[in-house]
Amino acid sequence: MASALWLSQACTLPPTPCDLGDLSCKSGTLDLYFLTSVAATASVTCSNSSFCYTFFSDNLGAGYDGNLGGVSGADAKCAATKPAGLPGIGSDYKALIGVTNGQRHPSPAIDWVFRANKDYRRQDGTQIFVTDSAGMFPFPGPTLTNPFFTAASTVNWTGLITGSYPWSVAGNCSEFTSTTGTGYAGSNAVNSNAFGGGPYNCDRTAGVTTYGIICVQQ
Repeated sequence: MASALWLSQACTLPPTPCDLGDLSCKSGTLDLYFLTSVAATASVTCSNSSFCYTFFSDNLGAGYDGNLGGVSGADAKCAATKPAGLPGIGSDYKALIGVTNGQRHPSPAIDWVFRANKDYRRQDGTQIFVTDSAGMFPFPGPTLTNPFFTAASTVNWTGLITGSYPWSVAGNCSEFTSTTGTGYAGSNAVNSNAFGGGPYNCDRTAGVTTYGIICVQQ
């Protein structure tokens, strides 16, 4: 957003017209025009903030089966459902899923969604956890400060096993491109079940009400 400022003050230069770009001197008056291009509000990103946001996406209540469309499809779902109150644009948020050959792998970190030593919070500002130096959390010892969400009978597809360290990619509905087989999903827990509590049917026939994904600010 451009902003302009005019200043007028007495000029000690000779009272003759002069034109020096945006500086004009006329009849003993110095008129200064400053044009600055400064953003009214600095862009808030995960990298320049003391904490980063997450949100639970469930397709407006309809949920998602295991065919998320791979990494790009899952990320597109995050982009399309970003809550209006969160900073940035939809594409600033990526899906927390483990895939491998299609990228997104926790250890070693490839296309990973979490930053090292970063505070992650729910969209209402509630702290969930702080990552370690590898962008993970050292289960099984400690627990998260709070779960990603509180709703019961709800899971979030991850394709991750996090009960041992470092985390690894597990069953993931053929890298989240199929409704056949099973895929690991997390829940409203504060232990490792928050990320990978067990396998669920990719076609959503297991006894769970809502299947969603966790979207993480980048």
